[in-house]
Amino acid sequence: MHQPPSDSRSAFLSAISIVVGVLGDIVGVMFNPAKTKRGAAAMGQLKAYLDASGVGDELENAVWEPMLRGRLLHNLKILSDIQQQQDADRHIESKLEGTGVTNIEREVREGHRFMRFATAAYGMIKSAVDFVVDPEELKSHKDAIAVHTCIDPEDVRYMYSKDDCDKNILHHFAAVDRKTKSIILALRGTLSISCAITDGQGMARDFCLGLAHHGMADMAEKVWEVSGKVINSLFLEDELKDYGFIITGHSLGAGVACLLNIMCHVNKLVGKRKVMCYGFAPPPTYSPCNLDDTGDGKPDPPDLVKQAIQNCTAYIHDNDAVPFLLISSIRRLALILDAVDNKTENMWFYDRWKVCHEWKDIPREIHKAVAEAANIELKFVDGECNMIIPARSVIWAKKKVLNDKFEGFCCDSSLVLVAKNTVFMSPEV
Repeated sequence: MHQPPSDSRSAFLSAISIVVGVLGDIVGVMFNPAKTKRGAAAMGQLKAYLDASGVGDELENAVWEPMLRGRLLHNLKILSDIQQQQDADRHIESKLEGTGVTNIEREVREGHRFMRFATAAYGMIKSAVDFVVDPEELKSHKDAIAVHTCIDPEDVRYMYSKDDCDKNILHHFAAVDRKTKSIILALRGTLSISCAITDGQGMARDFCLGLAHHGMADMAEKVWEVSGKVINSLFLEDELKDYGFIITGHSLGAGVACLLNIMCHVNKLVGKRKVMCYGFAPPPTYSPCNLDDTGDGKPDPPDLVKQAIQNCTAYIHDNDAVPFLLISSIRRLALILDAVDNKTENMWFYDRWKVCHEWKDIPREIHKAVAEAANIELKFVDGECNMIIPARSVIWAKKKVLNDKFEGFCCDSSLVLVAKNTVFMSPEV
């Protein structure tokens, strides 16, 4: 019988899959001219943006120079310790008023179910199945998806795992979920160099009555281009004609899912049927770019976008960095790290080593430098935009210090990114 893997074995298998994905990209670049050209073009766009906007210089001061001089890891550990002391309650700042654990039971149950589809999209089913099962049931990829998501194999209707010669498209699959009476589209997250390049193209571009993450907006359009007709054909079946449409994914897949959800509402991609989205660890991907018509300090999106946001729920885990990664937060992190480095460069190596291993207190001047850098107002650069996770609410799972159990907080997606210091340099990162 197949036994659920231990946490360490699951992590090891996940790491192996990432390595295989990276090696596959390298081999593909060597033997596929179109892939080489596509990758070079994407990297060229990213480098040109970093150079033109000045973000590249900011990252060089904060990352490359300290790394070459052996201070970067010390700087990261010191910043992590400061954040743990000062900002451990940052989720409270973004919590929606009037919400508590009892108010999010439905969101937690739904998240537990649809997370299975999001993880199945990675293809590493044997490392994800968390119950005892006959190995014969995991023989084919289709059967493994069915076992992991608790549906019939016949209901896994469509799987896209091609690497088109002129496109880079996330692997995904569509399945019939009879429990929720929905067609579910599940999108894979980052598992290769090409996916990481898509993650890095965070410049803003026009998208569905607003602005969106350039790389992920392109990916959302590509996914629908190759699979939209297949998905709509499923809704033509008599038993499925009244089914809804659910989009889910993790990390990069979650960001793309959130934007595809907006596309479905704005462009009526699946007609008038109900569309829902569940994103797990999505990065900020969208800005409505509308004026504050109601005077509450938040942008007021058009009705179709507002409806899409209302039909989307996001989930983030403790101090995961991905849900906070956008140009402004990376620039802020670079500024703070540079402030730390300006202090640690004058310290002896042994003193830094003792501070990092908590044998010596962090000097007060470093605490002060971090606080000052966190409050400096940064001017916007070209391509920068205050994007949010386009969801009605963000369910933020925070680990309790005393018993290592998790507690869920229902947070306002427009406030999550203004929580202190945005990117949290915790050991988990």
